[in-house]
Amino acid sequence: MMQEVRQASILNILHENGSVKIKDLAKQFDVSIVTVRRDLDELAADGLVTKVYGGAVMPQRYRAGCLQILDASASSHRREKELIGAAAAALVQEGETILLDIGETVLEVAKNIRNYQSITILTPSVPVLTEMSSTNLPIYSLGGCMRNREMAFYGSLALYALNQFCVDKAFIGCGGCTIAHGITDYSSDSAELHTAVAQRAKQSILVTDSSKFGRDAFAVIGPIDCVDMVITDSGISAEYAEAIRSIGVDLKIVDVK
Repeated sequence: MMQEVRQASILNILHENGSVKIKDLAKQFDVSIVTVRRDLDELAADGLVTKVYGGAVMPQRYRAGCLQILDASASSHRREKELIGAAAAALVQEGETILLDIGETVLEVAKNIRNYQSITILTPSVPVLTEMSSTNLPIYSLGGCMRNREMAFYGSLALYALNQFCVDKAFIGCGGCTIAHGITDYSSDSAELHTAVAQRAKQSILVTDSSKFGRDAFAVIGPIDCVDMVITDSGISAEYAEAIRSIGVDLKIVDVK
């Protein structure tokens, strides 16, 4: 198993259970205890885990329910996310039903559509609900089981609710994207919801900064062409830009200066 995939898996287990033990991870991934310790050292250096005797726990800011995602770049690439969000919002037309998925870049889309007059919003994201709550727009929460650490709804109830609506455009985030494994995210539940969202919408749009390309997260959402369009920033490599266009997916690149 690649180091990046193993570390994403560790984050997913932490996200589910709140803590991990080194010996259990070594057995699960069939690697040495030294390898697991090195993984935890790197994750701790990124602020994603807190090391304790014999293992690791979620950092206090996640356990306290702060609106942060399990992503090493959660507080970085801020300018890129803002520009991507603005470019994505410009695609929205009055009268449409818009689904806003989870993630920081999707939240930037929400910030840029607050002044629309006749759109309908669907979302599993509590931060998006909060952002849109002061508008006069009709807003529907997908409901389901809420994960406090991600502040989002998942599970069978969320999927059932999603299937009751006709969606014009869906804006989707991700944890990673590679040519080999497609679009991925940090947990199987979130990936399942992303997949359903992409299938439900007339047009599904992946909004992600360029740092996500070339790395895998834990769970597969689908191949790159499971979405109709990708909006990212000018940091994307020529290789990935060509790969996306070659499979018939529209690519919109925002210039970051």
